[in-house]
This record gives sequence, structure tokens and C-alpha cells, in this order.
Amino acid sequence: MSRPRETEDARLAAEHAHIERLLNAYLRERGEQDPRSGANHTPSVEGGRMEIRLPSVRARMEGTLRWYSAFGHHQYGKELWLYREADGSRRLVTSALELAKWLLAELGQETQGEPDAERLLRQLGHSLDNMTRYLQEEPSALMSHLASGYAPDMRSAEQSLLRGHPFHPTPKSSEGFSDADKSSYAPELGGTFRLHYFAAHSSFVHEQWLSQGNELFSPSVTAGAKARLGAAAGEFALLPAHPWQAAFLLTKPEVQELLGSGRLIHLGELGEEVYATSSVRTVCDPTGAYMYKLPLNIRITHFVRVNPVEQLDRTIEAGRAVAAAASPLPFPNFRIIPEDGFRTIDDSKTGGLGSLSESFGVVFRRNPDVKTGGPADHPCVLAALLEADDSGETSPLWLCVQQAAKQRGTAADLPFVAAWLDEYVRLSLAPLLWLFAEQGISLEAHAQNTLLTLDKGWPTRFYVRDLEGASICAERGEELGLSPGHPALYEAEEAWRRFRYYVLVNQLGHVVHALGRALRQDERLLWQVVRNSLQTSDSLRADRASRYVQRLIGEHHWPAKANLLSWARGHGETPLYVPIKNPLRSHCEEEGQATRGEALYEAGY
Repeated sequence: MSRPRETEDARLAAEHAHIERLLNAYLRERGEQDPRSGANHTPSVEGGRMEIRLPSVRARMEGTLRWYSAFGHHQYGKELWLYREADGSRRLVTSALELAKWLLAELGQETQGEPDAERLLRQLGHSLDNMTRYLQEEPSALMSHLASGYAPDMRSAEQSLLRGHPFHPTPKSSEGFSDADKSSYAPELGGTFRLHYFAAHSSFVHEQWLSQGNELFSPSVTAGAKARLGAAAGEFALLPAHPWQAAFLLTKPEVQELLGSGRLIHLGELGEEVYATSSVRTVCDPTGAYMYKLPLNIRITHFVRVNPVEQLDRTIEAGRAVAAAASPLPFPNFRIIPEDGFRTIDDSKTGGLGSLSESFGVVFRRNPDVKTGGPADHPCVLAALLEADDSGETSPLWLCVQQAAKQRGTAADLPFVAAWLDEYVRLSLAPLLWLFAEQGISLEAHAQNTLLTLDKGWPTRFYVRDLEGASICAERGEELGLSPGHPALYEAEEAWRRFRYYVLVNQLGHVVHALGRALRQDERLLWQVVRNSLQTSDSLRADRASRYVQRLIGEHHWPAKANLLSWARGHGETPLYVPIKNPLRSHCEEEGQATRGEALYEAGY
């Protein structure tokens, strides 16, 4: 049994993780993806000196690289030095906060504006403190599960994302939870709890449904609500609430007024315990038909996580369009997790009490891990499968690949990993690209919105969830039932930009890096496996899909979110984008190394 690590060790690991994220975000957003310096600027992916310049503040960072990533997922040595050109001084940078101050100063000088450093550094401090606490529980639940020989499961994956987004400056920041709240509610700490329920009179409930099942809630919740409401139960609709949110709502005078009028009733805790998923506010009842995307008036990374009516409407209407376009999909092992409806309070019928809908609104998302006539799939959130240990080499995904190789009596070497990746691309990228090319729908399929089912380590089914972020080409809107101006409609090029970022940069790029790092191989070689998979996919041979395959391969750049600059400028809800080199193009054209990747593919892998 593993022992929790010492607080000092956990803090050092958290500091290093944040320093890595800050440096990699800065390099990506400056268009300087290769920090290798001098004689070490070679094709090698291991070791060597590195240098990062801060020209506006006349300084530079120097240190060593543990791993060079062609896609920007660099890993750094323990020491980072700051050189100031003005006086020739040299000092060791020992904290992410110190590094962030220099980067913010550089960004402020370059754009003739001063970032709100105090606010930003406070968020960074929250993220550091939270990650330190989570890392004290190492290894992650998922890593421990796999190391013990068990198959990956949904809950351990949802609650094992300890470090968060690899290109976000504050991946674990939150403002609103106390330390006691985190113990109860943080998924990273295994949070389970019972939900609170409010009963709202049907006269002022706003809801939309695509498909309303008879089992929105577990039998124990339904029975408990009927017992407390008595003969009036049929006049009310249930609204689940996170326990933190319930306590928050009960402090609001307008909620107290509704409670006093009898139109809203606080039923308290009902049902069995649920667990928090990786998004913190979406919860899962392991025995229930639905997961609940709940509002939380807490700032997690960039956003306060409430559910405005516009977002609720967008989610369901986008879901309706996706269901129409994707029925049926010619990909039997690709799934879009339905969101059947939403329910909230109708602000127009509360008698002028203000806006409450965003703080009560809940989305009902199907639970993909419930047995419905056959064995449950146990899909795992991809982001957790990709998260490596302190060394950066071993991840849950790599343990799964090794398991798959062992089952087939072979080594987890480059040819086998090429075969594994080829299957992954056919399960994930191929159907996502087909859906965009043929139906004009781009799903926000980033690493935390996608789930993967594995059979003894081999990929067998791919899921996409959270339809709020779906982007539908405006030219296809009418045939999919969306009126002009609907918030889910985008011009075709903007939808294409979102597709490339979420699917390629923020999902597949992380998978390719994790495999390349574990293999100790240049990940550009694996991008050629991706290229070959796309070019030989039978499902992508039709004219529209084929044209987008060629675009994907031929474009010089893909878009990436500028998380650091967006954070510094307060553009969290309208993020900035920067161009990064297209790895499907640059590797073969700039260095002429496609041959080996093609040979791997043509050899049967």
C-alpha cells in the first residue's frame, strides 16, 4: 500500500508542474516551441541546455531539458536560472510565483498594458496549494488501480486528474471552496456526498427535453421526495443541488422569499452518495441513469461554473442537431453521450426576484457506465489516462498499452504502439472528422470531454460528452433545425478552427506526446502514423471528408489557445489563439522523415 508523500515533497512537485506549464505556455504563445540552445539544438529528444528569452524586460531563463517535445510538451530539469542583462546578475528561480511575475512583466511590456498581477498571482497561489494537497495522495487512484492489476474504471479515472491541463498556468485554481469543502467535494480527494434537492412549483419551472425518461432520479430520491411533499408531490419538480450550492442558495434573500411563499421547498439531502467527476461540478450516481451537470457559484480556473439559460438552451438545441445528424453514425464504436434535457427556475415568473435560473439550472446527462442489457463499458476520461507521474514517463495510458502488448505476447515497442495508435485514430479522429466534413458539426472533444473504453489495454470504444461546446457550421443550421443567430452556429472557418484546437491540439496531441515520451521516441514519428491512418481510412474517402483530410495534413499551422495570455488579459471567456506548426506537415516536409512512419504502417501496424 502506498504512503502519502511528505508535504514538502508534494509542494516541490506542484511547483515544478506549474513552472513547466508556465514555460510551455509562454513558448507556445511566443511561437518559440524549441527552447534548445547552442550545440544541443539537435534532433535528440533527451537532455541538453535550454534558453528562453524575455526581451522586453532584458532577461533570459536558462536551465536543462529532461525531454524535448516537438509539440511543445517539454519537461525541464530541477534548476531554472534567471539572468538579468542590465546588471549581469544571476539567480535561481525557486517558485512558480516568481517565474509568473517575470512572465507577466514581459507580457505587460510587450502589449503596453499592466496585467492585474495581484489577481493572477492569487489564482496561481490557489492552484499551487490545491495541487500540493492533491499530490500528497500520490499515486493517483487510477495509477494505483492499474498497478494492482485491475482494469481501469470510470470513477478512479474521473478522480485522478491531479495536475490538470498541461498548458494552463493555473490548472487547479478554485475560489470559493474552503479546506473543509475540498475534503468533502474535491474529486482529487475522492469526494463523495449526498445531493440536496429543492422542489419547485411547476408554475415557475423552465425545462426542455429531448428525451425524458421515467428515471431522472434514483428510486430512493423519488420516494424520499414523495414522503416529504405528501399529496402535493405531483405539483412540484425536483431540482438537485450540490451541497455547497444548496448552502450558498439558502443565504440569498430572494431564495428565502420563495421558500417562505411555499413555491420552493428545500427537501435537504436525499438518495445515496454520488461522486464528483473531474469537472468538480458534474456528479455521477453510479447506480443511476443520469449524471448531473450542476451549477457552482465558484470560480474554477477561468470561470464561475453556473448554468445560464442561454447555455442550457444551447446545450439542448445542439444536442437535438447532433442527434439528427448522427442518426445513425457509420462508426459502431463511437458514441456521443446524450444530454436529455435541463431544468431550472423561470426568472420571468418569480415576481421580480432577479436572476436565479443560472444558480439552479441542471443538465441531465446520460450515465455511460450503467449496465443496460449488457455489460457496462467502464469508459475512462482521457485526460486522467494521460497524466504522467513525477518522472513524466509513466502514465495510466502507458500501463494500459503495456497490458495490451502482454495480452498479445509481444513487447510494447514502437511497432506495437503504432498499431495501438492507429486503432485509437480510427475510433476517435476518423468519426469526429467525418461528422464535421459530412454534417458540419464540430464537437468540443478535448481530453477532459472524451472517454475511452479499453479491453485489457486495447482501445475499443470512444465517447464524447458535454454538448454545450458543439460548433455547427451556419450553412448547415437550417437543415439541422437551428434558427439563424443561434449561439451554436459558427461560420465554417471558425468551426474548423475550433475542431482543430479541441480535437487535434488539445486531445490527440496529448495522446501522441504521452506515447512518444513513454517510448522515449520522437513523437513526430507517431504523427506519421496518424497521417497514414487518415489517408487509408475507408470512412474518409468520400469527397467532403477526403478534402478535409488533405486540409488537415496540408495546412502549415493549427490553432492553439493562448491560455497564458488569455489569463493575463482576463480573456477567459473569449480566449485568444496562436498558430502552432502542424506536425502532420512539418515532420515529413522539413526533415524528410516520413519514410519510417509509413514503413511502420505498411508493415501491418
